[in-house]
Amino acid sequence: MDAFYESVHQHLIDKDTFHWQPFMQFCIGKYIHYLDKLSDAIFEEYQMEQEYQTLVDTLRTYVHGATPLSTELHLWYPGRERFKLCDGNGNEWNAIERLRNTKSMLVFEEGVLPAEMIISPIASVAPKRLYVYTDCDDGVIQTLRNIFQERINLRSFTQWEF
Repeated sequence: MDAFYESVHQHLIDKDTFHWQPFMQFCIGKYIHYLDKLSDAIFEEYQMEQEYQTLVDTLRTYVHGATPLSTELHLWYPGRERFKLCDGNGNEWNAIERLRNTKSMLVFEEGVLPAEMIISPIASVAPKRLYVYTDCDDGVIQTLRNIFQERINLRSFTQWEF
């Protein structure tokens, strides 16, 4: 903002006559261009946030209205690269099991291999309790918190039972 004020101040000091059009085009034209790009980026960010909120609301509504396919699920999550998903009996759900239980209408993870999906399979199962063992607080964990709210229980890795 200081650069803008300096540009206006310098223009007014150096000139005896003020011409609006050349001033707008040459002195602050780059600022107007910058503001246009900034407003586009802000609008795009707003749209992405709205899409995210709609997605979370859709998944939350499904989870709270669906009959749970499992009473509880346990997610061991050190990061997106590798994770384990187990039912309440400690049976690990491999990629095929997760895919079999995933409802296609809930899949939103574009560009992610089915075996790497985390949120859609868990939401599809709609467990009464979701135990997440992690030290991360990334987008996956935040989204799970937003979807499952009071059903989620975050724990440390030392509490992993399986």
